[in-house]
Amino acid sequence: MKWKLAVGSIVGGALITLLTGLLRNTPEMLVGAEHYGYPLPWLRQIVYPGAPLEVPPEYFLNLVVDIVVWALIVGIILLVLMRRKK
Repeated sequence: MKWKLAVGSIVGGALITLLTGLLRNTPEMLVGAEHYGYPLPWLRQIVYPGAPLEVPPEYFLNLVVDIVVWALIVGIILLVLMRRKK
């Protein structure tokens, strides 16, 4: 039962994090780049013709933090639903 909660939390957190990669999270004053991911931006694209998709090394930490944050949220929701079911 506990392993289902842990696996569900991690998988749910990773899926939500990847889905938030579709949400633009660019600061208003930033011109020439777009940031994606929520709550922390973990993907950045420079905006000019032919620019490659760029992922700076420090953004991998943001990706891991986002997965942990969303996994905790999903875990709490799953725990509440499991307790309510009993």
